[in-house]
Amino acid sequence: MLKLVRADFYKTFHRSAYYLMLAAFSALAAALVFMMRGGSVGSFAGALALSRELLPYPAALLPLVTQLTLGEEYRERTVKNALEHGAGRGTYFLAKWVSSVLLGLLLAAAVFGAYFGSAALLLGGGAGAELAKDAFSRIGAACAVYIAAATVSLFLLTVFSRSAAAIFAYYGAFYLSGLLLQLFKQKWALPALLRTQLTNAVSEPAPDYAAVLAVAAVTLAVFFAAGLAATRRKDLA
Repeated sequence: MLKLVRADFYKTFHRSAYYLMLAAFSALAAALVFMMRGGSVGSFAGALALSRELLPYPAALLPLVTQLTLGEEYRERTVKNALEHGAGRGTYFLAKWVSSVLLGLLLAAAVFGAYFGSAALLLGGGAGAELAKDAFSRIGAACAVYIAAATVSLFLLTVFSRSAAAIFAYYGAFYLSGLLLQLFKQKWALPALLRTQLTNAVSEPAPDYAAVLAVAAVTLAVFFAAGLAATRRKDLA
């Protein structure tokens, strides 16, 4: 499995697409800090308080990451090559999950690193321990949602194989399922959605972290098992 993960990292880090994502969204985070200068939140404490507004954005980038790790191999029909070299289908899916999660978290870390680094350099001032604890607790909870969302994206890629269909299905499931539940008067199910829990991580007061982690864990378990089953049954001819 480690060979497959290393191969994914080698492939990703030798192409420009991932670096472009890192650079573009890190630059946007730094630009946001620059715009805070001179405003009512123009301090490091203010940047910490506003950092939660960045939490929804990494989830939107995850399908682009899974395209690099799995989507390209389905599109170019190279999955069989890995399997012919001794990797079982379960090991293959697990390796793609590990690669996607690590690359997704690295992307999120780069965005928040650029944000907090720019805030420290441009805004100055200190921040209380409670404010810092709140900000990083929210980021940690959001990371659990990102991991679950990456698992959903991998499952959809396995089912559809086609990159465009998997991306549209991901965005539809993540961003429109809540609207559909409200339309059909099933609001009781809204707390079970990843997007609901990610929204809760942004809102005031502090979210119910146990609920965020529980929904993320259940979603991860369900879609990992489904993705594993789909990989084992998939016709790769």
